[in-house]
This record gives sequence, C-alpha cells and structure tokens, in this order.
Amino acid sequence: MKKHNLFNIVLLFLLFSMLIVGCQKKQEKSNTDSSESNTPPSALEDLQKLSEELIATVSKKDWAGGAEQIKSMHSKWNAFFADAQKKGMTAEKVDEFNKDLNTLTTLIISKAMEDSKNKAALEYKKTALELERDMSKGHESAQGQSGGGLSEGGGASGSESESSSGGHSSQSSGQGDSSGTSEKELTLPEETLPDSYPLMTATPEELEIAHAAVKLTKHIPYMTELFKTKLPPEILTLKYHVRNIKICSKRGKWDEIKKDLEEIDEVWPRLQPKIMEKKDTLAIQFNQSVVELKNVVEQKDSTLTTIKCDIALENIKKMSELLE
Repeated sequence: MKKHNLFNIVLLFLLFSMLIVGCQKKQEKSNTDSSESNTPPSALEDLQKLSEELIATVSKKDWAGGAEQIKSMHSKWNAFFADAQKKGMTAEKVDEFNKDLNTLTTLIISKAMEDSKNKAALEYKKTALELERDMSKGHESAQGQSGGGLSEGGGASGSESESSSGGHSSQSSGQGDSSGTSEKELTLPEETLPDSYPLMTATPEELEIAHAAVKLTKHIPYMTELFKTKLPPEILTLKYHVRNIKICSKRGKWDEIKKDLEEIDEVWPRLQPKIMEKKDTLAIQFNQSVVELKNVVEQKDSTLTTIKCDIALENIKKMSELLE
C-alpha cells in the first residue's frame, strides 16, 4: 500500500514538473514572439526616410525627383500596411494617411508634368534664339567680306590701309571668336534660381506642395508608436510642428501656427526630462528657441520665423542624435 502511494506521489511530481517546464517554454516563446512583433519593420524606416528626403527634394524644386520618391512611398506604404494593421492601426488613421499621400501625389505629378513642358519650351526658345543669332552673325560676316573686296580694288592705298588696320582687325576677330564661344552657352533668365532658400521665391502653388509634403510627416510619429523604436515619437512630433510653422508662415496661415505652438507646449514637457538627464544645455537651448519663435510669430514676421524655425530644427536634430 505504501509503495503504491509512493508511486503515485512520484508520478504526480513528474507530471507537475513537466507542466511547469511546458509553461516556462510557452512563456519564453510568447516573450520572443512579442519582442519580434514589436520590432519596427523595414518598411516603416523606409517610409520615414522617404518622407524626409521628399521634403528636401521639394524645397529644391526638383519635381521630377519628387515624382519618383512619391511613387516609392506608395509602394512602401503598401508593404507597411499589413504590419500596421496587425499592431492595431485604426481605419481612421489609415484613411487620413491615404488622403494626405494622394493629395501630395496629385500635386507633385501635376507639377512635374508642367515643369517638363516648361523645360521643353525653354529649350525651344533657346534653340530659336541661337539660330537667330547665328543667322545674324553670318549676315554680318557676308557684309564684311563684300566691303573687303571693294577695298582691294583701291590698289596700294588699300593695301596700306589694310596693313595699318591689320592688328586691329586681328584683335577684333579674336574678340569675336571669344564672344561666339560664350554665346553658345546661352542661359535664359527663367533658368536662373537662387542657390539658397529657394522656397523664399516660391509661387503659391509651390508652397502648397511643400506644405503637403510636411503634412505627410505628421503621421510618422503615430506609426512609430505602434512599435518599439529607439527614437521617441515626441521628437518626430516636435519636428513636424516646427516645420509646419515654418511653411505656414510663408503662406500667411498664422492661426494654424498658434495650434502648432500649443501642441509643442504639450509635447515638449514629456520629452524635456530625458534631454535634461543626458544634456541639460541642449534642453535649455531648445526651450529658448521656442520662446524666441513665439515672439516672432506674434510679430507675424515670416523671415524671422523661418530663421527661428531653422534653429529649433537644428536643436531637434541634436536631440535625435543624443537619444538614438
């Protein structure tokens, strides 16, 4: 009887041990799966990178390049969607991103086509001007040869005259050749653009495209929140609002800027302790840049607002490098 009870006890102990080991393995597998599911997919990194590159491309007015990048964004968004849906991205957020992506796509593709037509028109205009210049030059050359023939009929005096003016004629010919070389590189005024701050001379249509490119980046912080990323989403949120202030100042949308400043006041306190812990001087710098930005916004000065936004964006870049 005792041996039978002992056997039952041992059997129960073995069963209990196997149950514990099984639960532990299941928990470890669950933790591994959870860790893998929280890892951001490469498509998200590609979307973030493309959205940054697109802003730079649009600011340079490279519409053909922007058209290629926006096509790539559609592809990366499609690749990212399945992972985002599994992590609980709402239908409302999906629709909002799709709407902004389609709006920007329409604007950029339309502008790229218009730009292509304008470049073709410029090339036609340059070709016509060069042809007109060459014909005029040929006509002047023919007149010169005719005058030379009459001069030769004058005999010795003609030779002396030609000899005395030979140096001058040679010099003029050299100048003409030099002029002809430079004239071949014809540049129209329409082709000349400022090297820095091209959007300062942008048309309302171009500013609308730049604004649409900035608006697309407001969705990136939400996407990163779905996964575990090194960079806090607050950094991306601050970057979006500062950029939006910058472009809105150029479009005279000062009421929208007030909302951005309110969002910055709400987001910055959540990030500030992390920055203070790692580098307090940088936190102080960003805080001061926001204070100065608010002051120039009150003046509704677009130029000063642009400068202050650039300073704030530089501080945000340093904070990103600090936290990555």
